[in-house]
Amino acid sequence: METSKKVFGPEHQDTLISVTNLARTYWIRGKLNEAEELQTKELEICVRKLGAEDPITLAIRNNLASTYRKQQRWNEAEELQTKNFEISKRVHGQEHPRTLSGMSNLALTWKEQGRVAEAIKLMDECVQFQMLVLGADHRDTLSSSRVLSMWKTER
Repeated sequence: METSKKVFGPEHQDTLISVTNLARTYWIRGKLNEAEELQTKELEICVRKLGAEDPITLAIRNNLASTYRKQQRWNEAEELQTKNFEISKRVHGQEHPRTLSGMSNLALTWKEQGRVAEAIKLMDECVQFQMLVLGADHRDTLSSSRVLSMWKTER
């Protein structure tokens, strides 16, 4: 990453890829503060250079939301996930796999916030769309269905 910054500059696409990879490595190793710091700076650059609706920006925002979730910072995760979900729905449509993934992630965060009824409703809607778009045997559909079933059983 440091070499890429020196050669290409801090905002070059190759540098951003290096930053993403290092942040992911930090995340996997449990160094969440380090991951968050890199992801926050990277998100600022992507929004400025690529725009808020660019697929790379959406991915970086999702990565930062995942870091917040892992840190149990539910409100911050929800804010980023809601923004991504709304952008994806507007840009790609309700039935796009990226939108459905965002929908599922948001439902998971709502559940962690104790918003169980809202989470179940959103996850149920997500599963219905996944069945139509991805099919009943797709791993995302199976995963979301399993989660939804567990949530309903818990009630």
